[in-house]
Amino acid sequence: MFKRAIPKPTQAEQDRQDRARACGCIACRIEICVQPLSTEIHHQTQSGRQISQRHTVALCSWHHRAICVPGMTRTEMEREYGPSLHRPRKFFERYGDNAEQLQFQDELIGYEPLELPRRNVA
Repeated sequence: MFKRAIPKPTQAEQDRQDRARACGCIACRIEICVQPLSTEIHHQTQSGRQISQRHTVALCSWHHRAICVPGMTRTEMEREYGPSLHRPRKFFERYGDNAEQLQFQDELIGYEPLELPRRNVA
């Protein structure tokens, strides 16, 4: 049987995720482009593990899982819509670290910011 890495969302966490999903992809908003695909909830990770149900942002299928619009290549998608999480270094350089993305998401949906340690950039 499959064991979840984190517990199911509480009603408040689910409501927050629904509000985030309704706002659309944060990366597309930063790119100021029309979102090409459906919105999904991305659970942020730390050391390869999901942090919590609260540490989530809305991303379209391209930015989240590198799903291409039919007829477009990944190169064309990246040129048109920016990098996906498939290329994490480029993605985080362009859209900020987990804390910055979470802050942007919370501002969009009117939630109180959640403190998350920022990465050290040398």
